[in-house]
Formats: sequence, structure tokens, C-alpha cells
Amino acid sequence: MQPGDVQRMSAGTGVVHSEFNNSSSEGLHFLQIWIEPKQQGIAPSYEQKRFPEEQRQGEWRLVVSEAGRDG
Repeated sequence: MQPGDVQRMSAGTGVVHSEFNNSSSEGLHFLQIWIEPKQQGIAPSYEQKRFPEEQRQGEWRLVVSEAGRDG
């Protein structure tokens, strides 16, 4: 992942998951936010999206919406 990247993962029926910092010299800061889905038991899935710096500086950015608004 790079600054500005967002990952979405649905554990669905279950996944094995871990997180770690590949760098032994650079610090790592990230937010992990859990959102309870409306539907239970969906298939596990994953996607990653990059938001360029010019799209995320000085304003709020929508990253999750029920209808998929703003991509």
C-alpha cells in the first residue's frame, strides 16, 4: 500500500488475515475501520483503490457508500 490507498475486505464466510510493516526502518500509520454489512454470510472479497494526492488534500473524501457513489 501507498499513501492514499484504501483497501476493502469482506470477511464474509471467513478469511485468514494479518497485517505487518515490510520496512524495518520506516514507521507505518493507518486506520482500520470496521463497518457492519446489511447482509450476512456474503462471499469473502477484496479490492484496493488509490486516491491521488490532488483528490484528497484539504477536503473530505467519500470512500464508502451503500450505492457505490463516487466510485
